[in-house]
Amino acid sequence: MLGHISPRIYTASGDITNAHIHNSDVLIAQTAGICLSLPAGVRSQVNKQFRLVNNSAGPIALAVKPAGLFIRGTTAMAIPAYGAIDCRLVETSAATYKWKVTGDYEEAVKGTFTPVATWAGSAPTEGTHYGEYYFIDGVCFFNVTLNVTDGGGSTGLSSFNGLPFVPADTDSWIPVEMTITVDGTPTKCKAYVDATTDAAASRVVTCLASATLTDDTVGKVECSGFFEVAGFMPFVPPETWGTATPATLARVCRWKKLGKVGVGYYTGTSTDSNAVSSAKIGCPFPVPDNNSYCAVTALEKAGGGGATYSFPVGYLDQTDGTAGNRAFNFRAFTAGTDAQAWGLWFAFTVECEPWTSFTHTITWGTGTPASYVPVGKFTTFGGLCFLSVWGHSTDGNGATSYIGTMPMPAYKGSNVKPILMGYQLQNATYSECAPRIDNTQSVHASRTVSLTIFTTATDAQAVDVCIGGWFAVG
Repeated sequence: MLGHISPRIYTASGDITNAHIHNSDVLIAQTAGICLSLPAGVRSQVNKQFRLVNNSAGPIALAVKPAGLFIRGTTAMAIPAYGAIDCRLVETSAATYKWKVTGDYEEAVKGTFTPVATWAGSAPTEGTHYGEYYFIDGVCFFNVTLNVTDGGGSTGLSSFNGLPFVPADTDSWIPVEMTITVDGTPTKCKAYVDATTDAAASRVVTCLASATLTDDTVGKVECSGFFEVAGFMPFVPPETWGTATPATLARVCRWKKLGKVGVGYYTGTSTDSNAVSSAKIGCPFPVPDNNSYCAVTALEKAGGGGATYSFPVGYLDQTDGTAGNRAFNFRAFTAGTDAQAWGLWFAFTVECEPWTSFTHTITWGTGTPASYVPVGKFTTFGGLCFLSVWGHSTDGNGATSYIGTMPMPAYKGSNVKPILMGYQLQNATYSECAPRIDNTQSVHASRTVSLTIFTTATDAQAVDVCIGGWFAVG
């Protein structure tokens, strides 16, 4: 009979130990968004059953410690608000233990949340804010829109909190895509999920630099990203550094496989850059050779006495015939200043098994770049579509805009437009282009991706566009 021993209460993320299971038949989570981790399992606990109750107004995550699994083969699941599950450890083969779960849980779930913004300087007049999330086997993908009806002279966004789950505490930053639009003009923002604490109150996206919100004008912040809740694996990548290796480099490198997608992030920080001038970071899995590139989200801290943040324009190179050379590179790397602080952060959703090709048809503004043939790849998992697109021309032909078709229709009915990872080459300059999906159209074919920040492609000069990322399908 369940409940004959006093229940154990959890108010923060943490481990459910074998002692907890032995001493309590009922475990209760009191705080929304936290992640509780089951032990890998020991023989003495086989067939011991307990109930886990989510006594909060939001979802919680349940994971299994390394070397453990749920009997369905996953490593994490979500329990909805006020839901409950029964857990029992079973021996599936000799000395192999897995957790069997019944009740209210989902391995892939979508939902909404309300982000709360903190502004710098004067407070703007805020409109309605929207947040949506997709929890898939321990990864939380999210999109956010913050609406401003009167900028009020605010110097920009400082942060927003209220993420639906607590990021795993891995002492890292996970970069996200963010734009701020002021009176119709979009600007890329440098921002990240703070994964340096697992405090339930610290579900925060921090903005390092933001455009000023003009008084008496409307504005909008749009943000898309992901973070680890549970179940990622560490990896040690091969690294090639230009000039010198940053001194005493502190790294956090973690990834997870979702179907044919490699999802992960890298943090590398140093108190002395040693004047590093370039970086090539290896992948944790063999990368398919598809004669293309896939954009990633990246931030760098260098220059200005080691206190200036920039976009290094990151990508995964999938063009090299040598497998070891198919790695993460950076088109606009800023050389570090010797004896000054330095940091590199990037997040990726890339091809770890071959994806399906699709025809990416582009509508260009004004002129069409000569001989521009994009390579499009996609796959689906857990209700999301993951894609990469890359194309190149030696003659931009004066193109002024870019609208491209998608491999699948994006989910309609959302109040947010997903921001993808992406960059553009114009002549010899690489820059972030903030691809955004229009998911408002009733006709499937009209739900396209456009570059919200497009630099006119000069006639007789080279142009590239590289896109990566994910979106909900529907």
